[in-house]
Amino acid sequence: MARSLVPITVLLIAALVAAGQGFAQQQPQRPSEPRDPSTPTLFDPHFDSGRTQQFRRPGQPARAVPVTMPTSGAGETGFDATNARVNRKRKDAAQKRARADAENLPPIAATGPDRTVAPVFQRQESRAAQRRRATNSAPIPLDATGVVAARPIRKRVAEEDPFGPVGFYRGSFLYKPALEFSGGYNSNPGQRLNGKGSSFEKIGSELSVKSDWSRHELSADLRGSYIWYNDNDLTNLSKPDIDLKTRARLDLTKQTQAELEGKFALRADNPGDPNLPTDVSTPPMYIVPGGSAAITHRLNRLELSLKGSIERTAYGDAVLNNGDLLDLRDRNYNQYTLRTRAAYETLPGIKPFVEYGSDQRRHDRQNDAAGIARDSNGRMIKAGTQFELTGYLIGEASIGLFEREYKDPIFPNIQGPLFDASLTYYPSPLTTLKLEMKTTVDESILPGVAGSLRHDYGLQIDHAFRRWLIGTVTLGYGNDDYEGSDRLDNRYIVAGALLFKMSREIHFKAEARREWLKSTFEGQDYTSNIFTVGLRLQR
Repeated sequence: MARSLVPITVLLIAALVAAGQGFAQQQPQRPSEPRDPSTPTLFDPHFDSGRTQQFRRPGQPARAVPVTMPTSGAGETGFDATNARVNRKRKDAAQKRARADAENLPPIAATGPDRTVAPVFQRQESRAAQRRRATNSAPIPLDATGVVAARPIRKRVAEEDPFGPVGFYRGSFLYKPALEFSGGYNSNPGQRLNGKGSSFEKIGSELSVKSDWSRHELSADLRGSYIWYNDNDLTNLSKPDIDLKTRARLDLTKQTQAELEGKFALRADNPGDPNLPTDVSTPPMYIVPGGSAAITHRLNRLELSLKGSIERTAYGDAVLNNGDLLDLRDRNYNQYTLRTRAAYETLPGIKPFVEYGSDQRRHDRQNDAAGIARDSNGRMIKAGTQFELTGYLIGEASIGLFEREYKDPIFPNIQGPLFDASLTYYPSPLTTLKLEMKTTVDESILPGVAGSLRHDYGLQIDHAFRRWLIGTVTLGYGNDDYEGSDRLDNRYIVAGALLFKMSREIHFKAEARREWLKSTFEGQDYTSNIFTVGLRLQR
């Protein structure tokens, strides 16, 4: 039986092989063409040649069948093993559905009260909560590089005075000169009880110089004036007033600066000065030259400074009513001062500081005309804050303690609280407030008096009704406490002025001023009313 099945099996295998060869011969042969480098290869799953070929079996009509170039892993039958077209269609359909869903979303309801609840039961949002919500919902500011930008410091820019002097340049220096002519009436120029009045004229000049350098700075402020009285009995009260200051700043490094200052002043004693003899005819003149040097070093926010200065006060002879000269050289002295300060910038433009200083006063003569040694040593310590908030607050204010010890044992030490301030505040662009406070110990030659403890307080208010029309009100108070005696002088000042700026070069000014003194010493009270009009020419 097995032998009979072998021929049958061989015949069946031969028939299947012959049928396969006949079917393969019916397949069309592709011509071999050179491949175009710009066309995709057979391994590109997204390539579709768009060709159609005829495939038919024997006895079957020919029909057009799209053929896709085979991809990786596909044979020549055109089977796509990656399903690239199917995946692409699915992706496009998903994107269309997402866009349709986004367009069909309901609109976002506007923020507002809940209409479903009665207003009386609704919780009202506070102003603070509204500000917090607005701040939290505000977009974050970014700089050009995409980093969160730093919050800018809030500053008010000080406007330039449209009627201020522009000056002129000579080389690298800016010069601003000015001339003032004024006149008026003073009811009591001698500052005496029931004093006599007189008209007066005054002429003054100013010159401001400032360098325009990229580093370092040199500046000068030169002022001088002369006033004379027309009454024949008061011509001896005519006097000059000169104040010259120069300042140089040296930028040694980015953190270290040195400052040099020189000054010179020529003045005359007030006619009502209690240190003058009663029979003096002309108030004596005196000069105050001096200079200082300071160095400041910054360590990040910490600022350390050291300043030394020397100042001399020298008097001339006084002329008495009988024509004799009174020697006042026993009032001449030199003052040497050394101060150190440490400041720390806690906030931009705000620098709290602590300062300590000591000084020595050495007279030309060891003893004065009464045989008293008036040399003394002083020291002080104070703490305060320096403000550099441009357009808001500029200056500094401090409080502390001081003490002055005299060489002569008959004089007690002068000590007490110390108040110093020099502030300029801008409550609005049209209004400026200036506050001045100062505490000093002046020299005295009165018998039994160690010195004069002097306090000065001043307030000035400037208001611009127009840019060219400025009103000014000045209030002042001061007292002189003569240590070693019962004398106390209280000084008062009230003034009002109006400034009309016709142009940058021409200004007109009018002022009414009242000064009076109340003293515990009999016969020293006086009142003086001063009325002035003037013209200022500046460049």
